[in-house]
Amino acid sequence: MAINPGSHEVAERVEKRWAIVVLIIVAILVAMTVYTGLHWAMMPPSRVETVRQETLHVLGEFIESNLGSAP
Repeated sequence: MAINPGSHEVAERVEKRWAIVVLIIVAILVAMTVYTGLHWAMMPPSRVETVRQETLHVLGEFIESNLGSAP
């Protein structure tokens, strides 16, 4: 089977195109990861609840006699 003299150049062009496609895909994935990380850092979930230490004993859930495991 004879090798076409121009086939080497064609193979190089095809490999370069695929390398560019792969680099574009990787760049898009990295950009998505960075965007998502920055977005979550600037806008945390809104359903975050804070605990006020002064009112923990009011309902009786965290009093000393109620702590521990129950049978």
